[in-house]
Amino acid sequence: MRVMSNKMKAYTIAIENKGGNPTDRCTMTFLEKIRALFTKDNLKAKRDINKDTIMINDFVWRHIQDVHQKDYVVIPFGKLKPETKKPYRADPADNIFKGIDGDLYDVNYLAYHKRHNIALLTTSNEGPRWNAIENYLTTFLAISERKDYQVCLRPISMLNDLQKIRQADSVRDIKFTMNLGRPLDNFFAGKQAIKENKSVLEGLQGMLAMGKVSKELLRSDVFTFKMCFDRESGRKANLNLDAIIELIDFINWDVDCIKEIEVKYKSGGETKPKTARLRNSEFDSDIEFPSSAKERMAGEYIVNNMDDVLRDNITRFRGQIDTYFKGQIELGDDYEVQEEFDGTAPVA
Repeated sequence: MRVMSNKMKAYTIAIENKGGNPTDRCTMTFLEKIRALFTKDNLKAKRDINKDTIMINDFVWRHIQDVHQKDYVVIPFGKLKPETKKPYRADPADNIFKGIDGDLYDVNYLAYHKRHNIALLTTSNEGPRWNAIENYLTTFLAISERKDYQVCLRPISMLNDLQKIRQADSVRDIKFTMNLGRPLDNFFAGKQAIKENKSVLEGLQGMLAMGKVSKELLRSDVFTFKMCFDRESGRKANLNLDAIIELIDFINWDVDCIKEIEVKYKSGGETKPKTARLRNSEFDSDIEFPSSAKERMAGEYIVNNMDDVLRDNITRFRGQIDTYFKGQIELGDDYEVQEEFDGTAPVA
């Protein structure tokens, strides 16, 4: 299993509570428990996540030298390719295109480094995206825990401003700037997951539809819309903070249609609002492996080179990683993973 790009994107990974705070539960132990489960029965590794069949394959481990402790690991995540999208092979006997029997999977590799507290993910557009992977992993939490906790991969590129919004006392307005040169259809990672305020979702869907009209009829390249209050509403009027946070959590940051999302917020008793800007390309979170690896980005290559590559890159992520994990809450490691898939998964 290989992916063509020699770049991986950087994330934090943790089991979070619904307030977005990471817990102290050890990610490596959690992954090991999942690995032990499907070693006994590999059918348990295949789960249907929001209309896609996702499966993990054998883990590739790396050990700290002379210490019997697993330090980092690479996990292949595969998404079952639909029958209608399967490629064809040329039969050497008659040179005629024929269908390929068996299941085919598009793969992305998730690498986790325990010491640096960082996750890396390959960037195949056909393989499972980060939000599908976190939802897959969440299905291994006990059903009783799932109502309060979930596995979260957070793009490191936006950690600072996301944390500012989460810790805000109020939000005055939010402005979206969209690139109409890219499709708007996948703006949300999961429409059904937004529970706090359905009208916010419906309103945004209407604005996105207007953006399509702007592109088709007016031939504009950029579409900007804003949710806010006018002066007559007074300075104390604010948007629903919980709904805004939930909305941001379910935006599909993998799409290229988002130029910027600007949020005006107040915190700590401040009277003047501050601005947080979430840009899809605001911060270069790519980590590049040696160019000679372009044809060899299999699990073994990633795990054998990950330490050296991170040694050259970790300093630009360290501040944001440390700030994120400062908000850890206690959950503990006395638990078992959910063995039987109950057929329900978070909405990706």
